[in-house]
Amino acid sequence: LQSIVSSPEKKVQSPEPSPSIRKEKVAEALRSKPQRGRKRDDLSETERLELTRTRNREHAKSTRIRKKARYQELLDREELYLQQQEQEDIEFQKRNVIE
Repeated sequence: LQSIVSSPEKKVQSPEPSPSIRKEKVAEALRSKPQRGRKRDDLSETERLELTRTRNREHAKSTRIRKKARYQELLDREELYLQQQEQEDIEFQKRNVIE
């Protein structure tokens, strides 16, 4: 007999933005110059939290894009290296046949 243990699935849902979040203020804060440690007095706590989450989301997205680009660059380099090795092997074999 096989016992089946079901684990509760965690479903993480992003909370609906509360009506108190002024999206235009968050968007304006995203476009503005960083505040270097100063709190934004014009934003509520939930708006600051949404601003942080939005920045984090954008940074994660750009990081994934950079990672994919770097991986592709490495694959291209590997392909080029293998082609060069193959060409050198052919030239080496030709030299050994001639001698």
